Formats: sequence, C-alpha cells, structure tokens
Amino acid sequence: MKKIKKFLSKLVIILVTITLIFTIVRVTANIIKEEKVLYLEVPSGYNPQQIANMLKANGIIDSAFLFRSIVKISPNSSSLKAGLYEFSSKESIPSIISKLVDGRVAEYEDIRITIPEGKNIEDMAEIFAENKLFSKEDFLNQIRSYETEYIWAKDIPSERVEYKYEGYLFPDTYDFRTITTPKIVIDKLVKRFNQQVYELYESSDKEYDLTFHELVTLASIVEKEAVLHEERPIIASVFYNRLDVNQALQSCATVQYVLEEHKEVLSTADTQIESPFNTYKYPGLPPGPISSISQASFKAVLNPEDTNYRYFHAIGGGKHSFSVTYQEHLDSINNNR
Repeated sequence: MKKIKKFLSKLVIILVTITLIFTIVRVTANIIKEEKVLYLEVPSGYNPQQIANMLKANGIIDSAFLFRSIVKISPNSSSLKAGLYEFSSKESIPSIISKLVDGRVAEYEDIRITIPEGKNIEDMAEIFAENKLFSKEDFLNQIRSYETEYIWAKDIPSERVEYKYEGYLFPDTYDFRTITTPKIVIDKLVKRFNQQVYELYESSDKEYDLTFHELVTLASIVEKEAVLHEERPIIASVFYNRLDVNQALQSCATVQYVLEEHKEVLSTADTQIESPFNTYKYPGLPPGPISSISQASFKAVLNPEDTNYRYFHAIGGGKHSFSVTYQEHLDSINNNR
C-alpha cells in the first residue's frame, strides 16, 4: 500500500512538473502568437479524451495528452459539462478545465434569419453580416475552404467557379445563436439542402440524362427565371428542349450572375461578356449553379412539362409567353408591347 501511495505521489509530482513546463512554454509562445477565440459546442456525453481532441483540432490547446493528464488530477474533473463555450488559444489548460467543470458557458441570444430563395452565396454573406452574426469576409473565407462528407459533394467540379458550394446552401428560415460561427451556419444550410434536395433526388425512380450537379445547376436557372410557381415546370421544359438541340440557353440570369451590379435589362455588350456562365455565348449549362434553389425549382427539373417550347419572355405580373418557333416568339413580343 505504501508503495502504491509513493508511486501516486511521484506521478502527481511528474504531472505537475510537466504542467509547469508546458505552461511556461505556452506563456512564452503566447507573447508572440496571435490570439484565436472560438465558440465550440461540447456535446453531451463527451469524455475528456473527446473534448481534448476537439480542443486540439481547433487550435485551442497544444497537447491533448496534457489536457487529459491534468483532468485526471483535477478535483471534480469527472463532471466536465456540455454546452457552448468561448475558448481562447491563450487560455491555460487548467483555466479551460475549470471553465468546463463550472459550466461557464458563453452568453448568447437566439436569432431567426430568413434566406429567400434564389439568393447566391454573396447575398447570404451580406444577410449574415446585416444580422451581425459575423462579417461578410469571414463567411466568404469559410465557404471557400469548406468541405463536407455528403456523397454529392464529391462530384461538384470546383474549377471555373468562385464558390464550389454555390447552389448547395438551402434557402429557408433558420434559428441561430448570435455567437455562432460561419462553419456552424454552413453546416446547417448544407444539411437542410441534403434533406430537401438530395434526398428527393435519391428517392426518385427516374433515370436522368443530367448529373445531380447539372440538375442543381439547371434548377438554379429556373429559380432565377421563374416568378410564378406553376410556370417552373414549363420554363424547365424550355431549357431542356434547348439542351436537346444544343441551342444556347440564353438566360439573362446567368449573365447577371457575373456582372458587378444588377441590371434590369442586359445590353448587347453584356451578352458578349467573356465567362463560362454566359449562356448567350456558350451553349449548354454553365459550370455550376448561379443561386440557391427551392425544392419547387428542383422538382420542376426532375419533372418538367412535356412541351415543344424553346422560347419565352415576360409579359407582366410574373407571367411569361411561351413559343415553339423564333418567329412566334417575335410575334408575341410585338403583340405584348
């Protein structure tokens, strides 16, 4: 028994010594390194090892082993509490453990934000900034480096597009915490996309000539061109009919996507802009979606109307006139002036 007590005493001394060494090293390093502050959710049921791994992966601690070792010799260490915490990379490990033992969670408010259908990633960044969740730049920087494990993400081509996940953030009304992070928000929007769009695609027993990415891309064009719900499947049919004969889609919405400012009417020069998104200049689909999509627009491309239409134009009140031939299209424009 005495040998065991002596061994434990030595172990405590060793751990305390290691702690002091790491603390001195950390304090010295903290003098020159920039502070990193993060809000992290410690899930219910997480053990010290899982918490240590999470903290190390996010750059809050340098050593998961040291964290676990100090937890073992700390009083009340068995009751690290779940919750949303604010952590700093300049905090000492004992301070972090004390915070978790006491359950000193971060203070926040709940906020409800609506992302309208058809908004693109830069639009969303502005919405989040206006609601003071985080800056537009922080959101855009996160989305540029973002990755997810959903199977459909592996097939998104990232070349020739600025934002790989354009079109894959689902527009809806969400409840957020005011201290949330861009990654947490993106995770939430991507998860909703998977539920509302990809699972709909997976449940369909139809065979499609287009890939899932191409279907999402086409749905984004329908989203921007359609105003009335009942016209979405008809507009989808127009684009399918053009694709079938390799006719340029000539969607104003795809050109608007690459312009620096929105224009009510495109000029001839606008339709000649050099971009793979310019569907006036290049036949076929653009390299990726131009906006977020509603489930209704995605359903429209999964089940388009069976028509011969290859032309349409707006006639007011959100309505469009549809034509089979170009001459019919011109006549319709003249008749509706």
